[in-house]
Amino acid sequence: MLAIGSKAPDFKLRLDTGEIFRLRDLYGKSNVVISFFPDGLSNTETQDTYVFLHHLQKAQTLGAIVVTISPKNIDELRKHLALYNFTLPIASDPTLEVCRNYHAFWLRGLGLRKITYVIDKNGFIRGRLNHHLLTEKSWRPVMRLLQELAVKD
Repeated sequence: MLAIGSKAPDFKLRLDTGEIFRLRDLYGKSNVVISFFPDGLSNTETQDTYVFLHHLQKAQTLGAIVVTISPKNIDELRKHLALYNFTLPIASDPTLEVCRNYHAFWLRGLGLRKITYVIDKNGFIRGRLNHHLLTEKSWRPVMRLLQELAVKD
């Protein structure tokens, strides 16, 4: 995993809205939360992941930009997530380049971690949360960190 305080690797991915998201475009403007989630989850894991992501939507009330990243096809993801009224931007990483750069792989690249990074306005990693277990309670530390960053701004 990337170290707290290190510069977040820049990336550029297409969002489900058709827009291009580039991390460095937000430097100096907004804190960013990026959350990786795998495809092929069991029903229980899928539900837990979506509960976590619904809570992450609250990060937008603190002025943060939240983007979820998955190796799935964007159209397939949007259809699936629409069942859960999920409204955060989704980026597809079909080449897995961003997943690799953010060390979101485990099991020697066979699986994708459910991991979330909080990146400050200057592009530095301020928080990292691996929520493979206890998914439901994992969003609170992200919110606390964003509140701390909002106070510093």
